[in-house]
Amino acid sequence: MVMGEDIDIGNDGLSPVSRIRRIVASNPNTPAVVLGRLAQDHDAIVRMAVAENPRTPSDILAMLAQDANSDVRLTVVENRNTWLVTLYRLAADDNDDVRYGMAECCHMPVEILLLLSEDENPYVRARASKTMRNTGHAERVCHLRSRPVSHLLGIA
Repeated sequence: MVMGEDIDIGNDGLSPVSRIRRIVASNPNTPAVVLGRLAQDHDAIVRMAVAENPRTPSDILAMLAQDANSDVRLTVVENRNTWLVTLYRLAADDNDDVRYGMAECCHMPVEILLLLSEDENPYVRARASKTMRNTGHAERVCHLRSRPVSHLLGIA
């Protein structure tokens, strides 16, 4: 073993140093400037913890929404601080799992669910429709269907 080398301990596969960074990234009391640094961490699990943190600022979430790792992008989707425009961009993500995760998210704005209900993937479409039914958005969906999604999102 080399001095200073990270040792893999525990079932999560994280080194002690990565585990500490993940804990700091998860802590709602971590300052935004530290979350910004951790959002650039080499370890995807640490970046996911930043995306999961309820105090992560929207601009950091927007940056993480462009992460190469689809699990990080999916975690951004689940954070209520994520800007609507960021969600709109993620609704066009190349990864079906990201779009499916958005479609099953119970707090996803109805405008995004409406967009996903027209997805190219039949599983994403079906899941978005089911989520809209389960969250009681049926009336609002009927009203929104008559307007272009870009207009609803304020981006033309």
